[in-house]
Amino acid sequence: MAGDERWSLRVTRRSASGGIRRLTKARVAKLIRDGGSGRYNDGDGLSLRIDGGSATWRLSFRFNGERREMSLGSARSVDLDGARQAADDAHRLIRSDKRDPP
Repeated sequence: MAGDERWSLRVTRRSASGGIRRLTKARVAKLIRDGGSGRYNDGDGLSLRIDGGSATWRLSFRFNGERREMSLGSARSVDLDGARQAADDAHRLIRSDKRDPP
């Protein structure tokens, strides 16, 4: 059909600091269910690490010029929204308060 244009709407999920979010709740559930191994980045240093039967949220960041990484909990007990909130809280401590998150 002439003149038939197809448009798609791409919804961009952004973090509090403006970074793009890559994971969805459905994808996280599938990754955990399927098992395997890998690191899946969500953006702004937040990632989901799956190693066999364990799935953990990790946050990578720099503090005083040194690269650091911290655990935000098990993906079985902390959902994607909770991990994002914990990562945003940690970033706030680093940027605003100039403190190393616990």
